[in-house]
Amino acid sequence: MNIKQVKERWTLERLLGAMGYQPDPRKSKGHDLWYKSPFRPQESTPSFHIHTGYDAFKDFGLVDQSGGDLIAFVQCWLAHQGKESSISAVLEWFRGFSGESPSPLPVKTFQSPLKREAAAFKILSVKPVFSKALFNYLAERGISKAVGTQFLEQVYFLHRPTGKRIYGLGIRNEKDGYEVRNPLGFKGVLGEKAVSFIPGADRDGETLEVYEGFFDFLSGVELAKQQDSPLSDSVIMHTSTLHEPVAEMIRARGYRKVRLWLDNDQAGEESSLLLQQAFAGTNLVMESMNEMYSDSRDLNEWYANADY
Repeated sequence: MNIKQVKERWTLERLLGAMGYQPDPRKSKGHDLWYKSPFRPQESTPSFHIHTGYDAFKDFGLVDQSGGDLIAFVQCWLAHQGKESSISAVLEWFRGFSGESPSPLPVKTFQSPLKREAAAFKILSVKPVFSKALFNYLAERGISKAVGTQFLEQVYFLHRPTGKRIYGLGIRNEKDGYEVRNPLGFKGVLGEKAVSFIPGADRDGETLEVYEGFFDFLSGVELAKQQDSPLSDSVIMHTSTLHEPVAEMIRARGYRKVRLWLDNDQAGEESSLLLQQAFAGTNLVMESMNEMYSDSRDLNEWYANADY
């Protein structure tokens, strides 16, 4: 069983139900489900939240307000019990748990998180970035107007359950979806989750830059401009779990060198390790760039706060 197979079979909602946890009907509504935390089952007020559209959780009762996807939840669950919480340990846990739980739901009745996400949002229009609010948002993240407008678009979309119209900065992915962010806190995908590939100006085709989020990528572009160096081919994962498509891209395009600009957290470390293991024993040179921004959460946070 691998990560893709786990996510095809399980969602956070289904896993919590199989573990005996049910959402609080008074506080839960639509995509937003609230639970008494699995880590604090005796609590009186639900503080554990999942969004079924994103299939993501956040535990507001923990000191660090831990959150993430299905894999991150089980990592947190194992760590809470004092057990190993690596990706391999998570997969082993799912193997054992799946053997004791009901068989998978029929394909016709099971709707994946990605399909729920696609159903929740409808893209209305895509235009060049012109909003002052979005330009200010770029500036807050340390990104110039020139770089932002070169790679991003202004995406208008509808949240079907509420009828609310929203807009934000978006970048197209390899499955024609859009990863969107806005200054009001929206962070999500419109359509199917996938990586984004951006061809570089450096046409030797030997180097690939791997970024976790699109603001990290934009920070990399700004750094290349400051150093007056041509931009290499780049891929944005958008989530630490999409390391397999990145590995496939590296093999298909025959890169000789890969530089990893991933987050300084456990998920980023796991993705880096899995990518390095995938090419162990080959001539590919893979370099983790985290040392440059070791005191920050990610490249963009470091770049936005750097003193130039």
